[in-house]
Amino acid sequence: MRKTILLILLLAFSTIIGQNNKEEIRYTKVKDLFAPQATQPVLNINGSSGTIATISEELAANNTTFGVLDLFPAQGNPQNTNNLEGKLWKDNSEVLNYEGNFQVGARITANNITLKSNAGIGKVLVCTSTSGSAQWQAVGEAGSINDLLDGKSSTTTNNVYLGLGAGASDNMTSNKKNTAVGVNALNSFNSGFGENTAFGYQALESLTSGSKNTAIGFQALKNTNGSENTAIGYQALMNCTGTGNVAIGYQAGMNASGNDQLFIHNGPSATPLIWGDFNAADVIINGNLEVTQGIISSNGSTIENSSDIRLKDVLGKYEKGLKEIEKLNTLKFRYKQDNPKKLPSNDDQFGFIAQEVQKIFPEAVKVDNDGYLSLNIHSIMIAMVNSIQELSKEKDDLSNLISELEKQNEILKKQNSQFENKVEKIESLLKQKNFVNASY
Repeated sequence: MRKTILLILLLAFSTIIGQNNKEEIRYTKVKDLFAPQATQPVLNINGSSGTIATISEELAANNTTFGVLDLFPAQGNPQNTNNLEGKLWKDNSEVLNYEGNFQVGARITANNITLKSNAGIGKVLVCTSTSGSAQWQAVGEAGSINDLLDGKSSTTTNNVYLGLGAGASDNMTSNKKNTAVGVNALNSFNSGFGENTAFGYQALESLTSGSKNTAIGFQALKNTNGSENTAIGYQALMNCTGTGNVAIGYQAGMNASGNDQLFIHNGPSATPLIWGDFNAADVIINGNLEVTQGIISSNGSTIENSSDIRLKDVLGKYEKGLKEIEKLNTLKFRYKQDNPKKLPSNDDQFGFIAQEVQKIFPEAVKVDNDGYLSLNIHSIMIAMVNSIQELSKEKDDLSNLISELEKQNEILKKQNSQFENKVEKIESLLKQKNFVNASY
């Protein structure tokens, strides 16, 4: 019975390996197929140059038997490389080769798998259909993890990218500590120190060499190539190429240019609700400022100048007053459209011209870092206090003068009354022609 089974296996195997093969396989009589010296049944398959395969029985550790197929190795590559489909052979390195599609019903377990083709270098094998077909795909485009597109990371550079095209240009060797999540986030980065953080579709997409940027939101900092920028919001600082800028809000600072600026707004306005210049330590509020609890200074009190005499060396009285105040020219105006300071241009303003004030109160005018003049009206307010005091003194002097005139007027009234009485007496005597008792 065992011989019959082995013969059937021989015929089946010879059919497989003999397909489309011109090499003739010769068989001897059935009794000659078995080596008489073998302790276990052995089936040798002979070719034109000797035995090319052996089917034998082996003993397992539990004393059960199992079948073994041993192919004798080829001494070179197959001669007809165009007719290898479905062939199984062993090369001279004792490596088993197979050409054609390979189906696995369960799973493959191996310590090491060597690919004949280099198609998988730098790529990952991804299942692309429900039937189990797989393809090599580039890192970052290789399937999904919980519905998130896969990415790449490096323990050497501490970079982490997640999303289709995220960090695609990063060679993962020279750039350090970058983190990007989103389709094409930090897509073009290829040099620089790194330490960039991008969260959102196309966030920091065009950055190639900047560092220490933080972009959170759809296309935030998309077209920048600067460093140390922070953008939070949809398209915040999208087209800004400067350095050290901060923008918060929908399209805040979207088309801004320059460095070290602050934008807080809901839209791409050139005059955001809050704008600032970090270098000049300036903050502009393009709107009304309402304070319900008081404005607190750095020393914990409401905003005021420290005025304790113990802190001061008094140099004398500030003399400017009414005379200088009378020279000031007050104006109603509007700031120019698209002015460099981004001051609001749609509302009426009231005040002075700094160049005019500078001629009268030079201590009230300073030149900003950008060359424009700004005005501190504190000295003008002190001059106004002096003016009020001057007017008050003049009022007091005038009141004293009026009081003195009133007194003098009373005296004159009395003198005038006495004079009128004497005149009446004279007139009465004249009428009587009696001059004897007239007294003067």
